[in-house]
Amino acid sequence: MRDKSSYGLFGANEFLNFLNSRLIRHYSAYQMDETGRMIEPGAAPANEAIAEARALLAEDRFRGPDRQYQEALEAFYRRPDPNCEAAVSNAINATEGVARVVLDNSNINLSDALKRIQDERDLHPALSESMVRLYGYASDEGGRHGLVGDPRVDRPIAEFCLHQCAAAIVFLARLYSAEVVEGPRASANAES
Repeated sequence: MRDKSSYGLFGANEFLNFLNSRLIRHYSAYQMDETGRMIEPGAAPANEAIAEARALLAEDRFRGPDRQYQEALEAFYRRPDPNCEAAVSNAINATEGVARVVLDNSNINLSDALKRIQDERDLHPALSESMVRLYGYASDEGGRHGLVGDPRVDRPIAEFCLHQCAAAIVFLARLYSAEVVEGPRASANAES
């Protein structure tokens, strides 16, 4: 009988690390977990926030932000070359769109919307400021305005922005009593 170590160059953990590093290097949307299953990486709560945001955006009045957030996800998951700048830009634009819808003001920018929401809903300034800072980042680095030089948004940053924008979308919609829409469109959006 052959010794286990003679079957290959790697032990189970070394192989898992090797495989996942190659999948990340080649922009795979998946990684292998400890049980050998292929999974989407990322924290489960973040993925749940994206699914919940997509379900909330299924409401007809959020049709524009829904399209923008879908475009953000498509840009992020595009293979072989994800478009991280477009992912960030579309995600923050979807967030701004939700703020415009809940405030019933199609011309307000996100910074001004958040000031108004802060006053109307007695929102702590640190919460609105965190969204304003993300909006500023997207404007500077995410391609919302013309880029100067090479893009500097990588996959981890784009993923962070997608998750933060999903959480902001849910937060803003719920502040103004939006509820998850049940039905075929909501479940299809949650799976995207």
